[in-house]
Amino acid sequence: MSKLTKKLLMIFCLILLVLVVNSLIPITEGNPVIAGNSFDEDQLREMVYVYTEEELNEFYESDHFKTLKSIDLETTEKPEEISYNKAIEDIEYLFEILKYSYAGYQLFGGDENFLEARGKIISELETSFKNQDDITREELINMIYQELGFINDNHFFLEDRQLGQTSILFTSDRYKFTRNSEGDFQTKDEEILIVEDEIKVNQPETDTLQLWPTISDGETVYYPGVLRGFSPQELEEIQQEVNIQEKEFTREWEFTNKAENTNESAELTLSVNDAYGGGYLEPADDIYNLTERNGVKVIELRSLAPREDEDEKQLQKFAEDAKELQDEDKIIIDIRANSGGSSEYVEGWMKNFTGEEISRDLITLHLSTKSSRKVFKDNMVKMYGQQRAEEIIDMLAGFEIEPRGWPEPQYVSQDKISNDTEIIVLIDQMVMSAGEGFVNNFRNMENVEIYGTNTIGGYTVGNVGSTLLPNSKISLIFGVSLFLDADLVIREGIGRLPDYWLDQHEINELFLD
Repeated sequence: MSKLTKKLLMIFCLILLVLVVNSLIPITEGNPVIAGNSFDEDQLREMVYVYTEEELNEFYESDHFKTLKSIDLETTEKPEEISYNKAIEDIEYLFEILKYSYAGYQLFGGDENFLEARGKIISELETSFKNQDDITREELINMIYQELGFINDNHFFLEDRQLGQTSILFTSDRYKFTRNSEGDFQTKDEEILIVEDEIKVNQPETDTLQLWPTISDGETVYYPGVLRGFSPQELEEIQQEVNIQEKEFTREWEFTNKAENTNESAELTLSVNDAYGGGYLEPADDIYNLTERNGVKVIELRSLAPREDEDEKQLQKFAEDAKELQDEDKIIIDIRANSGGSSEYVEGWMKNFTGEEISRDLITLHLSTKSSRKVFKDNMVKMYGQQRAEEIIDMLAGFEIEPRGWPEPQYVSQDKISNDTEIIVLIDQMVMSAGEGFVNNFRNMENVEIYGTNTIGGYTVGNVGSTLLPNSKISLIFGVSLFLDADLVIREGIGRLPDYWLDQHEINELFLD
């Protein structure tokens, strides 16, 4: 099994434990928090399902909602088989609950996609199982998983199967570019010169041939390559043939060579970028440590989820320690393997460090129906216990039940934060959720550089809730809130990108050894 494969399996396990609580900006009735709204409000409306009060009230009186209220997440009895009729009941329940509880419902196609998937599953059940005694639980999981493949959401789980894509950088070492004094890109022999405006560099886009920066012998260099997105199903198919680490493909590259004033093309053989080849950190027992190496303060932050009282103390200490770091010339912040949690600690750290109120440059919408609140609360109780769950829900003013399901969006734009301290942030593809919010916050601060790989790209649909299908007891985990970039481009499965692509050994050698 390749290192990247092992890493992906670790991610699947970690995400099952992840909660994103982005909750600092309350919504008050008639006073939505929308400041500096540069986003397209009409486009935003198209990304959420528009409920009527009548249809919600009808759903609240339905048998499916009554069943939802009776679900016990602690049940351990999971049948190996169920009858055809029970399977049909589960499918009807599944799609009804998703429509009224899942924040990504409209984002991933709404009625058109979800009802089509529902119809295909029911048709397959009728064709293959109506005249049989039973259908196995695994067969039903496979059917649902296959037909929900249009969902790209790394917080959505069907049992232990994730429905979000993973993006991996593939590059070629045939050409190595540096930047000249004019900002253009040239090879060492100066035979190829590409003008800066004619090629993209390190942009969060898949399937676009770009130049990608790394550090080689102390120098910034750029390799041509493509960030490719893979669904879980595609990764499974690849792994049946070859380890993803050994996967290669070719790409025709057409470019204008200003050195010769000619239009040229080259066939590139692309393979997984070396940045993924250095192994991955195991989750640590202590989620926060502040140490000093070579005279530089080093913060290690492996989680933002306070599952125990000790975790809460450590995260509060993390935020408080920022006051003691304000006069440092340089700080290293290592958030590799940070699987997320609550963004309040990061924003607390930044406020204490800069002295400024920090806002996330994200549009936030909480789906506020009785069913979304129910699945969210059930998951909180399961993860944190009744008391802590109530505290979390009380913080989320947006979870007050709305007659039409959605309150106004929350959005406060963030100007670049002034900062004189050199801050190095270390990331990898284990970082997700609120960990990615961490990266997003630091992108809004001056004098910050980020090293590693792309993060997983799991922050679009957060604040996860959970339920079970009533008969098969198949578990569902999905988000009840949307967190969108201001340009409304969905980058789920792409993640936040580093400024420089480096593997773990290179990171340790440059900054930690």
